[in-house]
Amino acid sequence: VVVAVFASILGIIVGAGVARGLQVLFQAAGAPFPSAALVFQSRTIVVAMSVGLLITLASAILPARRASVIPPMAALRDEQPRTRGLGRRTVVGGFLLGAGIGFAVMAPQLAEYGTTKAAMMAGGAALFVLIGVLATAPELARPAAAVIGSPFRSVVGRLARGNTRRNPRRTAATAGALTIGVALMSAISVLAASTQASVAGIVDDVIGADFVVTGYGFQPFSGDVSAAVRDTPGVAQVAVVKQAPARAPGSGDTLITGVDPQDIQKALSLTATEGSLDDLTAGKVALDADTAGEIGAGLGTVVQVLSVVGPVDLEVVTIYEAAGGFTGYVVDLPTARDLGASDQDNVVYVIKDPTASAQTVEADLNLALEPYPNVQVLDQAAFKQSIGDQIGQLLNFLFALLVLAVLIALLGIVNTLALSVFERTREIGLLRAVGMMRKGIRRTIVLEAFIIAVFGAVLGMVIGVAFGALLQRILATEGIEKFAVNGAQLVLFLVLAGVGGVLAALWPAWRGSRLRILDAIATE
Repeated sequence: VVVAVFASILGIIVGAGVARGLQVLFQAAGAPFPSAALVFQSRTIVVAMSVGLLITLASAILPARRASVIPPMAALRDEQPRTRGLGRRTVVGGFLLGAGIGFAVMAPQLAEYGTTKAAMMAGGAALFVLIGVLATAPELARPAAAVIGSPFRSVVGRLARGNTRRNPRRTAATAGALTIGVALMSAISVLAASTQASVAGIVDDVIGADFVVTGYGFQPFSGDVSAAVRDTPGVAQVAVVKQAPARAPGSGDTLITGVDPQDIQKALSLTATEGSLDDLTAGKVALDADTAGEIGAGLGTVVQVLSVVGPVDLEVVTIYEAAGGFTGYVVDLPTARDLGASDQDNVVYVIKDPTASAQTVEADLNLALEPYPNVQVLDQAAFKQSIGDQIGQLLNFLFALLVLAVLIALLGIVNTLALSVFERTREIGLLRAVGMMRKGIRRTIVLEAFIIAVFGAVLGMVIGVAFGALLQRILATEGIEKFAVNGAQLVLFLVLAGVGGVLAALWPAWRGSRLRILDAIATE
């Protein structure tokens, strides 16, 4: 209780500082984050203190139970308490691991009935797999330590390898937090890489326009921009996209897309499975196949949407295949205005004259749009890069949050090694007595931390990549159709984990190397 209260108070103070730092980080990155003072509610203190207290007490139950069953005579004789074998733990862990894999296999099948249900099953599968892996990790620790430590063949390397294998429970427990942190980072990395690859594929397959005019951060912009684009020399066709907020069946709160049917079909490669986009006139709507199937709509169905001007009935005249971000409810431009769309546009697709030079047209477009500094002209390559940068920016924010979890895991390595040095005081004294130098002691402890960190990182990376692939399969119906792995990023995670393990070991290694030989040998 004392530890929990002290740590929770300290955590609240540090958390307030981290929140302020994240606020500054978001503002520096140009994200729309309010600059007002942080709101510190009393509820925050109550929740933080309660969670810290309950988790700490729950963590203390098993050690307290083990301490309470030690026979008094065994304690008086200073006998080492017997530890249970790993058999039961491994069997339970294997069962949970198998159940998690089974749920993971079934999750993509549920995507046909809804992405949310499939994602929930994937989350349950991830929980089972993580618990199963952590339960079986002690059995994996011995062979893993042998493999990871095999390059270190000196006496120091063999001692470090032996220390990690001597107590596999401790090795697995120490690496567990790092495993979870790296698993989350790896899953997000895979999902981000898959999203970027899918977006690039969609742009190549769907967008037939030569240029795309968008607002910075994909914010809407003045309708005068499309007029300036049309008057630019070398521009043959312009397709404007507007959006109107509404609440619609199957989509909930959504944005209804407004287009000119003839213009948009020249700018984008869209496939109508029923009806035709040419049929989009006043009071008509086109639905993507998934939305139509979800609400049971077909040609001739009247769908009521709630717009900012009130309820509006729309007749379905077209069912089309979703193409990337072009999905959901689509109406013509007059209907979009009737639904409350503003005079601002969201995207303008530009098709150049076949006889005009792309470089010349792009330069003329940039010149024509100089009065509108909030818009940008992008060719297909630049458009893909812009979307990738948006995804990368979100990814960096998530990584910034997950780094905190990894730092906590590294603190666990510090604690474990510090305790290990204390428990091995006599052993360290004997090593020093037979000739090992202080630097040898330091290297042994540092290599031990390196092996533990790499073991936890590799374990987490395998889990993260597997569940990143699972999420990609589940979200394939949402446009993330391609699976991709950022190998360089995963290697960076592994390197950072190893470096972090080494840094975490510096203080315990220094402390161990400073022990007095005779005092250490005399330690009971």
